[in-house]
Amino acid sequence: TLVAVVTDEATNGLREIISNWNGAAGNTGSSIFLGLADQGSIRWTDDAPQAGIWSDRTRPAVLVASDGPQGAAVHLGNRLLTTRSARLSPRRFDTGWVVGTQGNIDGEYWQGTISALMVFDRQLPDGQRHQVVNRLARRFGVTLNAEPAAEIRSVERRAWESLVVVLVNANEFLFLD
Repeated sequence: TLVAVVTDEATNGLREIISNWNGAAGNTGSSIFLGLADQGSIRWTDDAPQAGIWSDRTRPAVLVASDGPQGAAVHLGNRLLTTRSARLSPRRFDTGWVVGTQGNIDGEYWQGTISALMVFDRQLPDGQRHQVVNRLARRFGVTLNAEPAAEIRSVERRAWESLVVVLVNANEFLFLD
């Protein structure tokens, strides 16, 4: 799990927050990196090059990318941007790590702030991820977009909704008067 409190000031181009990409060591397609491409498209390794969009990049945000038994996921604050049930393809962790650029290529520099960076050797469960995000948000003054609250529906309303679904899917004509 990678957690970063960042801002981005670039308008286009590839740029990385953290990376262990190393072409000379054969760690190109199996490296770990977290960064952005054009128009705020989040890159989480070559296995998930389009992991969501971060639109308001000049304001500090908590970006979280994780991979593990629960699959691969990217969050912006506590809001899920992308997820998949399968893990990333096998990754190598044995090459040198750098912050603010793409491995050893002397390029793809991060153009913004990196206020905090946390690296965990495991995928954080949702509760722990929320705690880390909330603590970093308080510490660095990040405004988190609230996750939409689930609508509380009465038993009667849920019963009517179920009846409507059954009737519509009954493959018959339905006449309401």
